[in-house]
Amino acid sequence: MRTINGTAKTRCKAIEGLIITDLKGNHALPLPRCYTQSEIPVDNCPLPPVLLEMPSLKEAIDEMHEYMPDVPVGLLIGSNCPKALQPQRVIPNAGNGLFAVKYV
Repeated sequence: MRTINGTAKTRCKAIEGLIITDLKGNHALPLPRCYTQSEIPVDNCPLPPVLLEMPSLKEAIDEMHEYMPDVPVGLLIGSNCPKALQPQRVIPNAGNGLFAVKYV
């Protein structure tokens, strides 16, 4: 496994033919070869209370899926699937603040 933090060896399985959609079942997108990982750690997940403190991002709250802390992240899509990472909408930052990006 190679990430921005370095390279490490880990056991995994390769999966072919995976197709993803949005939460409404639209926008089907086939993924390139995927690899299993026993867990995907998630840090810094923006939550609505944080966004409420940033006037420029309040409009993004209505488009966020409900945060469910007990549901683990099951898929991490990287730069090897640029079609899934193509921005559909960008809410720019205000000064040096955060910004929001809506993907397919």
